[in-house]
Parts: sequence; C-alpha cells; structure tokens
Amino acid sequence: MEDVKMTARSLMEFLDKSPVNFLAVKTVKNELDANGFKQLDPADHWELERGGKYYITKNGSAIFAFVVTTGGPEAGFRIISAHSDSPCLRIKPNAEMCGEGGVVRLNVEVYGGPILYTWFDRPLSIAGRVVLRGEDVLHPECVTVKFDRPLLTIPHLAIHFNRAVNEGNPLSRQKDMLPVIGLVKDSLESDGLLVRLVAEAVGRKAGQLVDVSKLRISAAEVNSEITKRYETLGRYVYENCHGLLAGDPEAFGKMSEIDELRAQAASIPKELGDKQNKTVCPVCGKQCANTDTFCSTCGAKLEPEPEPIPQEGGPNDAAAAQANEGPDAQVSDLPPRQYP
Repeated sequence: MEDVKMTARSLMEFLDKSPVNFLAVKTVKNELDANGFKQLDPADHWELERGGKYYITKNGSAIFAFVVTTGGPEAGFRIISAHSDSPCLRIKPNAEMCGEGGVVRLNVEVYGGPILYTWFDRPLSIAGRVVLRGEDVLHPECVTVKFDRPLLTIPHLAIHFNRAVNEGNPLSRQKDMLPVIGLVKDSLESDGLLVRLVAEAVGRKAGQLVDVSKLRISAAEVNSEITKRYETLGRYVYENCHGLLAGDPEAFGKMSEIDELRAQAASIPKELGDKQNKTVCPVCGKQCANTDTFCSTCGAKLEPEPEPIPQEGGPNDAAAAQANEGPDAQVSDLPPRQYP
C-alpha cells in the first residue's frame, strides 16, 4: 500500500510541474539527466555505445529517450509512448476582452477533450512558452513560464439567471469558457494586460538570457574586428614591402593588437559556457555539457581546469602575514598549509 501512495505522490508531483507540453518535456529531461542519460544533437554524427542511455528533444515539446541494448538483434524493440500535452484553454493573440463593469475576460480556444464543467468556479493559472528576440531571427530565445498562483476563474451564473443549470445545460465553448482575469476602471487598462503580466514574469528569466546574448554579440563583433585588422595588416605589408635591417615596429604593433583580440575572442566561449552550464572542448571548441567526459564532436577528453596552486612567498602569503600581524588578527586551529 505504501508503494501505491509513493507512486501516486510521484505522479502528482510530475503533473504539478508539467501543466503544458513544454514543461512536461523539461521535467522529463531533468529526470533523464539525473539518471545518467546523455542528450544528443540530431545534427551531429552519433557514436552510440552498447548499454548507452541517450535522448533527443524536438521543438521543446517532444522528447525521445532510448537505451541501446547489450544483446543482439534478437533482443528486439520495446517501445513506450505517451502524450506530452493535455487538455487546456489556449490563449489567443490580443486576448483581453473588456466587458460591462470593467470585467476583463481572455479570448481562448478549447484544446483537446476536457470535461468542461470541471473548469468552473476554481482557481486557474497560466503556463506555456514565450519566444524572445535573439541574436537574429533564426535563433530566438525561448523561455518557459509557469505562474504558481491563481490568476483566472470561469464563474458560473447565479441560479436565478440559469434555472436549467442542473438539467444538463449545454455549454458553448466560444462563449461560456472565457476565463475572467480581472477588473479595470477603464477599458484602455485592459489593453496589453496579459502581455504586461507575462513580461514581468519573463523579465526575471530574461535577465539570465541577456548576458548570454550580449556575449554572443560580443564574440561576433570581436571576430569581425579581427578580420578587419588582418586586412589592414595585409594592405600595410603589401604597400610597404621594402628591404629592412630589422622588423617593422608598426607591423609588429598591428600583429600585437590582433593577438590581443584573438585572446579576447578565445575567452568568450568559456565565459559563455559558464553561463550556460557548459564546457568548451579544448581541441575543436565545441560546447559540451558539464557532465560529458568526452567531446561529442571530436572525441577529445574534457579535462577539468586545475585549481591554481599558491606559491610560497607569493602576494597572497604576504597579505595573510600582514593581516595576522594586525590588531584584528584571528588565531586559527588549522595546521599551516604545506606548499610543494
């Protein structure tokens, strides 16, 4: 009996985290990552291993996980599938509808096959995916949104206005299923009400995306500047190709500037990977998951960066010695560190 309760609790937790398909995929993805599955890119060449556990996602709304058998072809296939979506009320564009008394309803369409009467007189909320402008039109930023508080309700009419409510009263999906989101004093206040609500929620997550977008733009700008500097250097060398006893200091200066830009460009992928919880392959430069041991593109081993070993007599030791001599110095019970 206890196993049944645990299974039921686990299912309810999954449903609470997954009100829409985008969040269902995200929840399943987190569960697969926690159990040793590795995400694959459909555009890459796959090197699958016997007993390996892998998954791919598509459009953020579907996920496909599989385990490679350790047996032969006679092992066959075992396939389990399920919907990632569920019945809901899809919000239409420009959904705010201001009625009498300043009541604002949302224009929605019924998706799937819900039991309509179970949606009345209960707190409802909003969840889904928001697409933000990215570095270009082909690479938008997608953010999942889930309001963990009641925002809407679909109220019943008082029985005085609908005496047939207990006699199997038919419902209109276009008229009776419009949820109320709030009250406004002026109809102009309803314009963009939902967009402002979503923008406020996305703003907290969008702040994380802004840094990533800025780094990507910065990388493109630095690489473009490197190309321009090479062109300038090439023209300079061509136009001033004369016999010299020593190297041309101006040419060396231009090459030094290029080296500095290349170093700046090389540091951006690592900083970008840190913000996205990824690591950069030291051989091919492709971003890999922090949990990967080998690069999925070139197969190189991903070595963690060694921590710097403090040297005896360095600036840190001098600062520590000076601090210990001050009036606020603290006595530590730890033994002194031994340096190589």
